[in-house]
Amino acid sequence: MGSRREYNPLTNTWRDDAPPMEYDGLEVALVRFSNGALGKISVNADCIMPYRFPFRIFGSKGSVFDNQVWSHKFPGQRNWIALPSVLPDSSDVRHHPFQAQMDHFVECVLAGRESHCNLDDAALTHEVVFAALRSYETGRPVRLPLDTPVGSEAR
Repeated sequence: MGSRREYNPLTNTWRDDAPPMEYDGLEVALVRFSNGALGKISVNADCIMPYRFPFRIFGSKGSVFDNQVWSHKFPGQRNWIALPSVLPDSSDVRHHPFQAQMDHFVECVLAGRESHCNLDDAALTHEVVFAALRSYETGRPVRLPLDTPVGSEAR
C-alpha cells in the first residue's frame, strides 16, 4: 500500500529499498462522543519533517496546544501561556513517558492491583480503530458498540 521509499529523521537520509508499509501513510478518524464533542485522531507516516508528537485539545473554554494554554480563565491574555515541560519532540524515546508507564505496570503487578489501562480499556481502543476501518470500507458513519465483528459483513 505505502511507499517503498523511507526517510530516517535521525540520520536525515533516504532508503529506497524499504519494504512497503502495510497500511496507508496518512490515517484520519473523526469521532463524535455521546455528549456531542468531536475528536480527530490522525497519524501521518508519509510526511517528511522532523519527528513531532503534537498534542491538541480545543474547547469552548480554552485550548491546549502542545505545552501552551489559552483559556478564558486568564482575562486579558494576549498570547499562549507556555508551560515548562519536556515535549516528546524527538524519536529518541528516552525522554518520552514510557518509564512512568512501565513503573505503573510494575507497581500494579507487585500490588496485585488492576491498572486503569487494562485489557478492557485496550479492547475499547481497538473497537474505535475497527469502527474507523469499517467506516472507511463502507463510506458511512459507524456507531459503537460494534454489533458484528469486523470483516464478517456481507460484501
